[in-house]
Amino acid sequence: MINMLTRLGLWHKIEERGGLEADLIGLDLSICQRQLMSIARAVIHHIHTDSKLALMDEITSHMDSDTARLAQNLIDEVFKDCTVIAVAHREESLPTWMPYFVWTLVRWYLLLKPQRSHLRLH
Repeated sequence: MINMLTRLGLWHKIEERGGLEADLIGLDLSICQRQLMSIARAVIHHIHTDSKLALMDEITSHMDSDTARLAQNLIDEVFKDCTVIAVAHREESLPTWMPYFVWTLVRWYLLLKPQRSHLRLH
C-alpha cells in the first residue's frame, strides 16, 4: 500500500498524519487526493482478488492534466487484463489500450482502435 501511495504522490501527506493507521477523515484530503486514494484502493483490491471487472466513474475529474496522466498510466498498467466500465467526460480519461464506447445524447459509437487524437462525433 505504501508503494502505491508513494507512486500516486500521497504517501508523504498520509505519513505525516499517522501513516496507514491514520483516520481517513482526519487526513483532510482534497478532492483530487481522495480520487487518488480511491485509485490506490482499487489497485490493491484488484491485486488481492484478481478481479476481472473494474467500475470507474469520473476517476480523474478533479485532477490536473499531469496528475490525471499519472493516474491513467497506473490504471492502464494494472487493469489491462480486465473489463473496465468507465464514465469519463474528458477524452484523455479513456483507456489507451482497449476498445471503448462513446455515448452522446443520440448515439453509441464503438471505437475499436482508441486514439488520442481529437474525437469527432456526428
